[in-house]
Amino acid sequence: MRCVFFIFRFWIWACVGLMYIYLLPLRCVLRQGRKLNEQRTSSGVIPSLGQQFVYEIIQFAVTDAYTEDPNRIKRVREFIGAHAPGPIYTGLQLEEPTNQLTGFVGWHSKKQHEDFEDASVYYDLAPLVIPIAAGGSVTVHATFEPAGGEVAAFNAPITELVWLTPKTGVSSDDVLSALRATVEGMNESAKSDPTMFGVAAGRVQEEEKFVYVAGWSSVEARKEWVRKNVDPAQSSARWLSVKPRKTLLDLADMSLVDLQLSGGR
Repeated sequence: MRCVFFIFRFWIWACVGLMYIYLLPLRCVLRQGRKLNEQRTSSGVIPSLGQQFVYEIIQFAVTDAYTEDPNRIKRVREFIGAHAPGPIYTGLQLEEPTNQLTGFVGWHSKKQHEDFEDASVYYDLAPLVIPIAAGGSVTVHATFEPAGGEVAAFNAPITELVWLTPKTGVSSDDVLSALRATVEGMNESAKSDPTMFGVAAGRVQEEEKFVYVAGWSSVEARKEWVRKNVDPAQSSARWLSVKPRKTLLDLADMSLVDLQLSGGR
């Protein structure tokens, strides 16, 4: 009788062990999936509603000193970060000219940025910028929607930056309507596509122009997505139509660059 009991216990434990071994890969997959989603959410990959900032978007060519000492731009970000409340990201574009830098600085308002430039402390920034700036700069301001989508794009390995200007005879409202539909659809796709990060867009305050940012795992991933979904357009800023039936490609002239950004807050 005791022998039968031990044999029974042996088979019970053997079955439990086999079930554990069988289910272990599934547990690992589920755990890895949960961990990935947590990382994507915490890093801003999956956009979430957050504080909305007015971004100073500045572009200028850099000198060799920029690449020789990466800490130079880091010191610039740290100095500005002591006064700007929002995220700060800077980086070079991958397309020619590759010495073109783009920076994003989050402020509560355009006036807050202007007040900073009027303050005496602003002059202490010049010695940090002059060695790395090869010439003049162009600066505009824009607020991105949805709030948080832009940070997700900035945190991505590659940030697609697109400027859109309404074509002659096209209203800004039509461009904005199509752009909002694009952003909404892209962010929905990003939840299940590991190559896509957050997407956001906004209206430039200084001129009749729009700005669009999208995060990607690589330039190749963006091009492959475009090939499958947009061809022959060059940008992922595409897509849904407005009345009359027209796409963003019909409504606006676009210019695109890919950025590798660093920084954050």
